[in-house]
Amino acid sequence: MFNRTLLAAACARVFANAASAVTIEELKDKLVDLSEAANGIQARADAEKRQLSDDERKEVDNIMSTFEDTEAEIEKKRRT
Repeated sequence: MFNRTLLAAACARVFANAASAVTIEELKDKLVDLSEAANGIQARADAEKRQLSDDERKEVDNIMSTFEDTEAEIEKKRRT
């Protein structure tokens, strides 16, 4: 039988290493994708001449949070 704690720790290290292998260019591409996603949600509401729904607002908020996290990750990579 395996130790779940050791397995979880090993998985965390693998994912951390995979995340650190992402290049700044890939992160910049992610920023573009996130921006396009948020803009698309707003454009759809604008085209329908309405405000964002609560679900759309939450989705945009989540996208913007991810955008900010990605910017921070880029800055961290630039410093190292």
